Amino acid sequence: MIVKVLMFMLMFLQSVDSCRARCRNRTQCEPGWSYVSRETGGWCLLFLGVLEMNKASAEEECSSFGAVPSSIDNEEMKQSFMSTLSYWNLDGMWIGASLKPSCNCGSDSCKLTAGCGSQGYIWTDNYTTSPNDLLDSVQGIETTVESGVTYVTPYDSAYLARDGTIRAIWSSSTLYGVMCGKRAT
Repeated sequence: MIVKVLMFMLMFLQSVDSCRARCRNRTQCEPGWSYVSRETGGWCLLFLGVLEMNKASAEEECSSFGAVPSSIDNEEMKQSFMSTLSYWNLDGMWIGASLKPSCNCGSDSCKLTAGCGSQGYIWTDNYTTSPNDLLDSVQGIETTVESGVTYVTPYDSAYLARDGTIRAIWSSSTLYGVMCGKRAT
């Protein structure tokens, strides 16, 4: 039995290694999509803009193209996003980032705990695996101090602002665009 389990594990690991090699070589995007390189392989981006949308609408728009709101894996991607904002003269766009579930207190204000506040956000596109510092200090977090206790407004989402900062926002707010992403083929 142990031998069968070990053989299965070996075959599984070999198939994962094989997929990693194949996935990194994916460089094809559909017409109208832009290619960027990520640690996890090729990634295709499509900006859907000049449509006022909340986070749920942005996710639906991306889904209609078989994509998700894209996270930002590296500086090249961030510059691509920034160029798009500049071209369309927009103040910000939806990206694949949300408040960590452990930081959501379900109300307008809650006690600030370690790892929340400006560091309480995660990438949500399921392909941004490498740690990066782009989400280390989300801006626009509102805090108040009462009787020596710091309280924070737990904005449930984040967006990329025109100045290159990632800022906290309620997912029910509206922005004029989303950067969609999906794996290259």
